[in-house]
Amino acid sequence: MCGLAAIFGKADGDALEQMLDSIVHRGKDERGIYIASDASLGIQRLSIMGIEDGSQPMTRPSSGLSIAILDVYEKLGLEGLPLLDGIFAFVIFDEQRNEWAAARDCHGVKPLYYLQTEDTWYLASEIKALTTTRQDERLIREVPPGHYLTRKELQRYNLDFRGPMSAPQPALLRSLLQASVEKQLQADPGPTSQDSPSGPITLLTLLRPGWSQSISASVLECGLDVHDLQQEIMEAVRVTESYRVPTVLQGLLTMKLAKAAAEEGVKFILSGEGADELFAGYGFLREIDAVSLHKARRTLLANIGKTECKRLDRGTMAYSVEARVPFLDDHLVQWALALPADCLIHRTEHGLVERWILREAFKDLLPSFITQRTKLAFYHGSGIMPIANQASQSIDDAAFESYKREHPNAHIEDKISMLLHNHWRHEFGDAGGLAGYDMFCYYPLMQGFFNQSRLTTGGTGESEAEVKALDETLNQL
Repeated sequence: MCGLAAIFGKADGDALEQMLDSIVHRGKDERGIYIASDASLGIQRLSIMGIEDGSQPMTRPSSGLSIAILDVYEKLGLEGLPLLDGIFAFVIFDEQRNEWAAARDCHGVKPLYYLQTEDTWYLASEIKALTTTRQDERLIREVPPGHYLTRKELQRYNLDFRGPMSAPQPALLRSLLQASVEKQLQADPGPTSQDSPSGPITLLTLLRPGWSQSISASVLECGLDVHDLQQEIMEAVRVTESYRVPTVLQGLLTMKLAKAAAEEGVKFILSGEGADELFAGYGFLREIDAVSLHKARRTLLANIGKTECKRLDRGTMAYSVEARVPFLDDHLVQWALALPADCLIHRTEHGLVERWILREAFKDLLPSFITQRTKLAFYHGSGIMPIANQASQSIDDAAFESYKREHPNAHIEDKISMLLHNHWRHEFGDAGGLAGYDMFCYYPLMQGFFNQSRLTTGGTGESEAEVKALDETLNQL
């Protein structure tokens, strides 16, 4: 996914250039601009598909991957959006009718924001671009996942994944994920992230066709320097466009991995976002009843575009690396959401096991220390938590309480949140206004665990014993 920017209601090439300058990291291969009488469209392109003939913005006649979107729109209009299979955010301008439309994939894997004034619309992949327009940043809004936007309406288009109960067959899960991986690996230069010697051995790597017999790989090492950490955390606030502690800390780690991958020449990677939401990987889901589990998984999935996928997109695209998410393939999602609860949270002689069917489906491909390990939050399991906590130690209690009173709508829960929010305001002002917290920071269902943990547990409902065991292991390293 590249970086897009658009202005409707006037032709303003200078403003468009400034918007693109702020998101140039999303695609450094090519800048494309199209100016009409009252519209300006631009893109920062990351060349993966259609390297020779995929320049954008596209006009008729044209070719390349995005031609599928134009075909669907010309034949079916916006009613054809449910037919699109993949991750996307796009803007279409019909110059003859002087109409435009923007849309986002049904899971919100790729971002899209807008800002509307009295007579002008601004759209962009990141809010950084919208803050360059010198308009009121409080008016910034998000195009929700599975929605389209026109000057007349913001409307949901995606289908609700509801159907008969799925058969809990590990072999079927394996087949669905295999097909999704093959689909996600489409690229003109080939799957660079897997061909590169830096590609780690993961489940998704093992599912790549032709790799089941012989795999060679090395590990990307990404260190944390205590002396540079506070500055790096502040940069992660800017990159992730959030002040929510887990998003920023996980985002920093994602940034480091993406940077290391980019230095190896990698242009796209496969990532496992969606697996915990679909297969009940979070600790707090273990003890709830089947009905509540079903509702919780749907809620987590419905918001993944502003939680895990947002962190993934910003962290990787900061270094012009595209992340693809095979677990969020529509066919796999539809099947997984209809699974019975006991194949997700399964009781064994050793206790409750989350993501049971996923572990079963691939236990012959992965070593037991991976298939049997306990899920822990990314930012805790990485060891960044104790280091990050040091960044807020200089804030005294009086200053903390005063800051909370001054910013009640920010929902500041701890001193590091205060530190991050203060830098957020420096970067983005009052972006989103009263809707800012919900749009950029709130994490449905899990926010309570983040607040309760106060940087002492994994934050996703793991038990204290599990986190303590991890801490003891880390302290021995």
